[in-house]
Amino acid sequence: MKKLKILSFATILFLVGCTTNKVSEDIQDSREEISEVVSNEDNSSGPGLISVTPNSQATSSSSSSSSSSSSGGQITPTVGDYSQQSANCKAYLDAMRAQHNTMEDDYRYIESNVINDKTKVNGKYKGVDIAEYYDTATWQNKELKSDHSYGVTLKFNSRDNMSTYKIEYGLKSDFSDAITVNNAKPDGTVIKNLFAAKTYYWRVKTADGTVVPNEGGNFTTGDYTRWIDCGAMYNVRDNGGYMTHYGKRIKQGLVFRGGEITHKGWATDHTFTGDDAAKEVFRNVMKIGVELDLRRTADLGGGETYTSCMFAVNGDIDYVNKSINSYGNGVNNDYRLIKDIFDLFANADKKPVYYHCHGGADRTGIIGWLLNGLLGASYTDLCIDFELTSYSSIGGGDCKRSHLYRTGRYDDYAGFLSAMRNMTVNGTKIWDDSKLISENVEAYLTKKAGVASSTITKIRQIMLED
Repeated sequence: MKKLKILSFATILFLVGCTTNKVSEDIQDSREEISEVVSNEDNSSGPGLISVTPNSQATSSSSSSSSSSSSGGQITPTVGDYSQQSANCKAYLDAMRAQHNTMEDDYRYIESNVINDKTKVNGKYKGVDIAEYYDTATWQNKELKSDHSYGVTLKFNSRDNMSTYKIEYGLKSDFSDAITVNNAKPDGTVIKNLFAAKTYYWRVKTADGTVVPNEGGNFTTGDYTRWIDCGAMYNVRDNGGYMTHYGKRIKQGLVFRGGEITHKGWATDHTFTGDDAAKEVFRNVMKIGVELDLRRTADLGGGETYTSCMFAVNGDIDYVNKSINSYGNGVNNDYRLIKDIFDLFANADKKPVYYHCHGGADRTGIIGWLLNGLLGASYTDLCIDFELTSYSSIGGGDCKRSHLYRTGRYDDYAGFLSAMRNMTVNGTKIWDDSKLISENVEAYLTKKAGVASSTITKIRQIMLED
């Protein structure tokens, strides 16, 4: 298994330093898959914007500066940081990845790793505690939008007698997949929702299309979770991007997770606000083909019911409701619905899926755990994907979603793991700690939920990078 870990690390290095040809091979049609949104705002318009100087070339994001400061409710941009994360979230992710590197075998569930230990030493849990990498003030101020892509800011030098510019950027060095940003500003044009761990190329043009010499360059985004800045929606993330024991990354741009899209205030009013920014990202950036709603009628205020996607135009986005329960209750009792959900995932290459419950935390978190677990993600990354909800606007100021043991919280991560590891079918236990997590999830899906082996194979084929 250690060979697999070495292979994964080598693969990461290869992806970060990939050649132009490799980028082209990895992205068959970048114009369809880039999934980005552009904002022509100056640096004062939002927090955590990353500055890229002309002709800059990023090295591995783990070695770049993570310093930032806050003043007057804004976060100062950090030059050379391509993580697209807020500073506290990046610090947490770095700590979790450092812990991953110390694990005996992070692709199996091994009790001796005890990163979800119930005990404290000198007042701290043995594992990484997200509460120690948390900024309550940021969470309380939704205008800071801690649960979104902080983006990359492209800067360039202005020319005499020129006031209007364009920026082209994409994943191919010949710009054949280029996205164009009109009315680009030399002092900062923000590019958001970039894929994780990918090299982007950019150049500057004048209004008439002439390439401006000696401006532009390339940069490599950080190997971190891909948050999506999606208007008024919250807790929206790409399910992909994580490295697996296969030595392949989970493909981005196919399956997304998050909070409900029909809301004014997430806890009280589920009526759609008509947020044009969210609709634009949902349709044209994420390119969603299926809205998978995990909510129950009890989750909806005023007895509302939904039979279609609020962002659909002439029914072009499918709406599917599968009302499951959370944690152990869900995997034990709603396995038939879970089968239906994974059948949907098997067609995500044709119709990208956005799945959500109320806040995108508990039911959504468990489906994400099962999907990425099936695809071969490490236990550390499964924990990360579950507890990143704590950074969202519905996360709660006390980091309620945590893989570490908690009392007095309404999440039950430990109960979910216990249910998975002790589940039986016809008197035979499904889970085997000696096997990979991906093998155990597959056993649950095929033996308990009834997912066809051919469906499992197809999901891995379409959701793991070549």
